Amino acid sequence: ITVNAIAPGTIRTPAVEGIPDNPEIPFAESRTPLGRLGLPGEVASAANFLCSEEASYITGVVLPVDGGIAAGWERYDLTLPSEITPDGAWHDPES
Repeated sequence: ITVNAIAPGTIRTPAVEGIPDNPEIPFAESRTPLGRLGLPGEVASAANFLCSEEASYITGVVLPVDGGIAAGWERYDLTLPSEITPDGAWHDPES
């Protein structure tokens, strides 16, 4: 028996995209090294791999599927403190 987990970042799902003008989408894209949200199929591919024979000797791991955030390099330089409101929400200072 193997026991593993997947730790997804922000994934482009109907729940995420269903909020009109969702400010969390550009915020998440700006802090992800790959510069975009993940796709559901990318999380599914990670799950398929962990369930496959190729991963038969892998156990006890948490596999990040987060566009590089877990690597310790978030793109903080693209989000200025003035863009974060007191309630923690992101806003575009240009709008």
